[in-house]
Amino acid sequence: MTSSPRFLRTAWRRSALETPSTSHVSALAEAGRATPSRLRSAPTTDTNPLGMRQDGQVLIIFAIFSMVLIGVLALSIDAGYLMAQRRQVQNAADAGALAAAHAAMSGQNVVTIGKEYGAFNGDVAANAVTVSRPPTSGARAGNNDFVQVTVSKPVQRFFVGAVYNGDWSVSATAVAGIVPEGTQGCIFAKNPTAGGINTSGNSTLTANGCSIVTNYEIRTGGTSILTATEYINANDGFKTSGYTVIDGGKGENPAAKEVPDPLEGKISPPTLPSGASNPVPSITPSSTGTCRTYNPWTAPVLYSIPPVRYNVSNSNCVNIENIPSGQTFEMQSGSWKFDNGAGINVGGGNVGAKIILRGGTWNFSGSNSGINVGGNTPSFEMRSGDYSFLNGARINFGGSNEGNVLGGGRYYFSGGGGLVAGGSTGVTIGPGTYIFDGGPGFNMGGSDGLHFDPGNYTFYFLNGADFQFTGNSKITFGNNVYVKMYFLGGSNWSDLSMSGYSNFGLPPGEYYFKRGNFFNSGNSSISGENVFLYFTDGGRLESSGSAYFDFTAPTTQIYPGYYPGVFLYSDPSNTATFKWQGTTNATSKGVIYLPSSPLTMSGASGGVGFEGQIIVDRLITSGYTVLTVNYVEYVQMQTNRVFLVQ
Repeated sequence: MTSSPRFLRTAWRRSALETPSTSHVSALAEAGRATPSRLRSAPTTDTNPLGMRQDGQVLIIFAIFSMVLIGVLALSIDAGYLMAQRRQVQNAADAGALAAAHAAMSGQNVVTIGKEYGAFNGDVAANAVTVSRPPTSGARAGNNDFVQVTVSKPVQRFFVGAVYNGDWSVSATAVAGIVPEGTQGCIFAKNPTAGGINTSGNSTLTANGCSIVTNYEIRTGGTSILTATEYINANDGFKTSGYTVIDGGKGENPAAKEVPDPLEGKISPPTLPSGASNPVPSITPSSTGTCRTYNPWTAPVLYSIPPVRYNVSNSNCVNIENIPSGQTFEMQSGSWKFDNGAGINVGGGNVGAKIILRGGTWNFSGSNSGINVGGNTPSFEMRSGDYSFLNGARINFGGSNEGNVLGGGRYYFSGGGGLVAGGSTGVTIGPGTYIFDGGPGFNMGGSDGLHFDPGNYTFYFLNGADFQFTGNSKITFGNNVYVKMYFLGGSNWSDLSMSGYSNFGLPPGEYYFKRGNFFNSGNSSISGENVFLYFTDGGRLESSGSAYFDFTAPTTQIYPGYYPGVFLYSDPSNTATFKWQGTTNATSKGVIYLPSSPLTMSGASGGVGFEGQIIVDRLITSGYTVLTVNYVEYVQMQTNRVFLVQ
């Protein structure tokens, strides 16, 4: 909330003129009649005509000199008055330019303000003041960051009018600029009308190597300690209660100027897809198979069955059990169709055996359809291919199976289907596209582990489908993995959720939440390098319990309009509140940018060792909150200041 500076009328005084003494005239006359000590004798009757001529010459010279002197004095009066008026209009132009630049900075009418101050300080009419933004001449011509003000004024003549009838006026021009100055801000609440930085309970905010800044107010209660190596600035004052310490190493300013959003115009929201359709073609094999249980296996050789269609309501239509150790059971690559609830069941007793689906195109449809892997099968592999699971069909992994592999390709789940893992299973997936439209999504519980093989991945979680981890589940990945995940909830929100003692190693990539949330609770931890999180349409990050997150921002251009260094970005249209609760900790590196979203911290939440900058709509803390930010400049925060430059 800034106000334009007050400029006062320039005072000036005309000096009184003193008439010079004329006593030197008598002295000069006397000197002219003085008789030298050595003169030739002359008759007393001599009238000295030569002396009379000398007296007349002195009088003539004096008369001429007096006229010149009077003329010079008259001209000096007009010239002095002209110079005084010139100084006044220059001061008026300076005042008008400064006022106009302040008006430009605060969104007021530049021309009106510039004319008002120029006219007032110059004692002229408003039409004698010209305001130009940008300047029309000079080194700053055409630069909209500068304002040019010219003040013109006619000057009264005293004596010069007797000899000069031309223009007798003064004019002055000034140029003022809105010049940005950097400030090392690392905790910044940007909303100028509400919120600010509000602390209560036992809150400690520490800015190492940087400043704490708010465009609104700092309001404290309870025991609040705010310290900064640089400055602590608020635009609308410090409103303190309880025990409060506000300590800026270089000063505290409760009436600081507003700071512009340092990322406005530098980062823009990404363009998100509206959804994803089924990429897997619908096929109908020419042959129809008969359900069969493969138990036991009759020959110690590779057993391979060709692709067919199963059209029967039997989830155990292909039932694979008790395959001897060291043997392989394969379903050949090709076109497979499981209709009306037909499915594949990989049961117990397959210790040491390999079960392989060798790719191709696979259609599963029906609530009992899909693939179920249980018992202690050590190796179940779906080779890269196209797999669709419709009308509730799904993949279930259970038991103690550590060697489950989805080899990549294209996977589509809809109508209530999904991929669900429980027990102590391990799942390795390969690069490709995975689409979950409704249903449980990708759900891992118990002591499950998910591993990403090298490659590029795209995930869609639509209409309530979630990416969910519970229990002691975890994620691991190798080198050269890059992921794009879209959480597009629609009427039913789609979330990325962790709870229990989950260890969430988030692969490098981009994670987009539109009507979707990122929940981290319990004793779970989330970490990841080269990670970008984007939230819009109500999406938010909420961390609670003893959760922990640690992200490092991307440093390259991941989409057109992205600003490298930002790892957490809430769309400017998104006003959802982001929450760190309980004993949450964060040691991330990068920029948190929530231009319209508040950040609240409560319980015993902390940001110990956070490296970078936090830029939010407002910051609200309570409980035993500790937020420590170590300054790393990803974006320069600037304070606009007004300077005369000409």
